[in-house]
Order: sequence, then C-alpha cells, then structure tokens
Amino acid sequence: MKRTIELHNWWPGLICLIATLGIAIVSTRSPLLAAGTAIGACVLAYVLLCAARAQQHWLICLSVLLVGYMLFNRTFAYLGVAPLYIGDLMLAFGLLALVLGGGLGLVMRSPVAWLLVALIGLGMLRTLPYVPIYQIDALRDGATWGYGIFALVTAACLLRTGWIDRVTQQYSRWMPWLLIWAPIAFMLKRLAGSAIPVLPGTNVTLLYLKPGDTAVHLAGAAAFLFLGFQTRGSAGRDHGSREWLWWAAWLVGALLMASANRGGMLAIAVAVLLVSILWPRGKWWKAAVIGLIASSLLFVSSVFFAYEPEIDLDTTYTISPSQVALNFESVFEDTGESTLENTRQWRLDWWNTIIDYTFHGEYFWTGKGFGINLADDDGFQIKADNSLRSPHNGHLTFLARAGVPGFALWIALQATFAISLLIGYWRARRMRHEQWAKTFVWILAYWMAFVVNASFDVTLEGPQQGIWFWSLVGFGIAAMLSYRFELARPAHNRRTFS
Repeated sequence: MKRTIELHNWWPGLICLIATLGIAIVSTRSPLLAAGTAIGACVLAYVLLCAARAQQHWLICLSVLLVGYMLFNRTFAYLGVAPLYIGDLMLAFGLLALVLGGGLGLVMRSPVAWLLVALIGLGMLRTLPYVPIYQIDALRDGATWGYGIFALVTAACLLRTGWIDRVTQQYSRWMPWLLIWAPIAFMLKRLAGSAIPVLPGTNVTLLYLKPGDTAVHLAGAAAFLFLGFQTRGSAGRDHGSREWLWWAAWLVGALLMASANRGGMLAIAVAVLLVSILWPRGKWWKAAVIGLIASSLLFVSSVFFAYEPEIDLDTTYTISPSQVALNFESVFEDTGESTLENTRQWRLDWWNTIIDYTFHGEYFWTGKGFGINLADDDGFQIKADNSLRSPHNGHLTFLARAGVPGFALWIALQATFAISLLIGYWRARRMRHEQWAKTFVWILAYWMAFVVNASFDVTLEGPQQGIWFWSLVGFGIAAMLSYRFELARPAHNRRTFS
C-alpha cells in the first residue's frame, strides 16, 4: 500500500516563506550556509509534498540520465560542480526515494541482491581506510562498487511502481535517436577534432563519443530489434516499415565503432550471437538483406575495381572492413600490426602483473585498495598527466583493488545474474510467455555487451557506463522478481506483460 501525505493548500507557501527568511538571514553571514539552507528547505518541501511519488519521479529522472549518458557520454557526465556531478546527485535522490517509498525488502528476495550487498560491503572495507590518504581519488575509485546502489534503487522503484513494461516502451522511443546520432557524432568528432569547444571548467569537449561505450549500446539496440520489440510503438503504431532505416543506420554505426575499438567490436558480436542462439526465430531478415547488399557492394568493389572503401581520419585506426577483420584477429593472435600489438601486449603484461601479486603474491586477501593509482604503482602509466588509474579490464580492477575475495565475489555476482536470467528465460519459454522470455534475452545480451567491453577498457569505473550497467542489473533483478510474483498469483489474476 502506497503512503500518502495530505497537506492543506497553505503548506507550500509556508515552507517557501520559512526557507526564504532562513536564507536571507544566513546569507549575510555565510554564503555556503545559505546554499545549504536552501538545499535543505527544498528537500524538506519535496518530502512533504511529493513523498508518495518520489520513486516515480526518480525513475523519470533516471531515464533522462541514461539517455544523456548514451548520447553524449562524458560530456553529459560532467554536468554539475566538482566534486558533485549529475550522477552523484541522482544517487542521492535515489537513496531519498528508496527511504520514502521502500521496496528494499522485495529486492532482497533475489540472491543477486544479496551478493551485490556483500560486494558493496567489501568495497567499503577496502575504500574507507584510504579516504584520509587519497581523499577524493579513493571515493572515485570506489564508484566501481558504489554505483551498485543504483541496481538496488532501480529494482526497488520498478517493483513498487509496477513500471517494468515502461522500460521497453521508453527504450523504443529513444533507440532510433541513438542509431542516427552515433555515426553522425563519430564523424563530427573525428573531423572537427580540436575545433570542438570544451565544457566550461573541464577538459572535456562538448561533443564526446567513446567508440567502445557506444558499441555497447548498439549491441543492446541490435538485440532489441532482433527480438521484435520495436515493431510496434507504445501507442500501437506499426513501425515495421522504419526498420529498414534503423538497420541501415545501425550497420553504419557498428562498422565505425568496430573499426575504432576492439572491445566494442566484440561486444556487438557476442550480443548478436547470444540473441541468435536463444531466439533463432527473431527478426533477422531485414538486417540480413542490408548486410548482404553491403557485402555484395564491397565484394564487387574489391574484385572488379581493386578498391576497398576506407576512411582515413588521421587517427590510429582507419575505418574499413579490413580494419574490423584485423581488430578481430588481434584479439586472439599476433597480427604483425605494431599499433594493435603494442596495446595488446601492454594490456597482457599489466594483467599478468596483477595476477602475480594477487593470486601468487602478498595482495591475495586484500588487494591494493580503492584509492591508489594502479597504473603508477604497477608501472604501466602511459598518460603524461597520470590520469590513467585502473587497468583496461573492469574485472581485474576488482582483483587488484579487493584481492581474490573481492574478485570471487564479483564473478559470483555476475554468474548468478546471468544464470538467473537464463532460468527465467527457459521458464517463460516453457510456459509460452513470449514477452517475458524476450525481455530476459534482451537484458542478458545487453549485460553481456557491457561485460565484454569492460574486459578491454576502463568503462565500469566511470558514471557513463557504470551507472548504465548497474541500472540494467537493477532492471534485471526487478524483471525476474516481478515474473516470479506473477507466477505465484492465481492464473485468472495474472497481469499480461506487453
């Protein structure tokens, strides 16, 4: 039963009057105290006026946050005033919504939630002792596990509001913008280069696109299209005719990202392969036709004209089908390409060093903690400003910072989440609950793309991917629990998920 707070019409005016008087009094003495008073008054007013809808408001704000990260990456992440940015404010708002609306008890019925709480607890133990030493750096490194709170809040709010089905509806509205914007932003970023102005007070350009991060979202979009979620919109309009445009835009974006980033290329490939195995009767034919046409044109061009389309943007990589093939080959063996091999060997050397001082060394139980600059301490710093802090592998970050126990807990959490989704998928398929089955496959494919990309880059350590990843985990927890609750109801009283 939802809580409600009845207020007379004069309450908002009284709150504003008290806040105004308080701010006027303290502003003459301390501007900082005045700002704190203003924030406190706003929070109090919100609690009194909107407590019953706090979780709905938070979910709406979260959707805006995730769309901003998906389209604008670091540029959007730097909105705010250091050291508090938009992601940190959303986390605080989420905790307030969780306190006001409850639902954590429901979330804790999932084994994934218990493992996540344990991971957060261990992360705190390996972070708090280093805060006096490394200060804000320790807190930023701790965001790797701290953003896991987004999963708990997201799951609780979705379960309490019953907005599970709205997630796919909202995603279907914003996904076309991603497909169209990704190749445009990529080319603008590469062509304009240093001419793009920076965000005031930062060194981040107003147009920022990280190929690996965008590739993860393209992987999620491909799974969404393959599963047929986008055929009909939330208002019942048939969008099938637009799929040609979406697939064409997706193919261009996927080629660009796969040429520029090996991790992103693998993320797309693994997600598509997973969906094809679990949902072989998906909507493949339009994508296959577009891919066949593109492949035929490339074949004719290379055989009869000895020409392969290639875009040289004066960067490390060129944009071409051959570059994609070379990237894929470099994951598994030596290609002889110095640029690819240098970065590959650098990663392997660093990862082996981490394994040596944890599994076979003095940091087996504790790791080096959250706060120390691993690139400096391990001897693999490649940035002139020492800005690189963690290895290009989010999984080994837990091993290096939390030791073998933290790494084992991280792996157990991810494995349990994946297995739970597979169990939900098989149960839904067996009972012919097609929408639930497709939802579990989509979440699993999207999650897999994040996990694969995190194996090759620093991604989950930042808000633009970390908050997305943990919010997706929260959605998965909520979906699995909601489906379990639905099955527990009498057959005549079950809600149809669409």
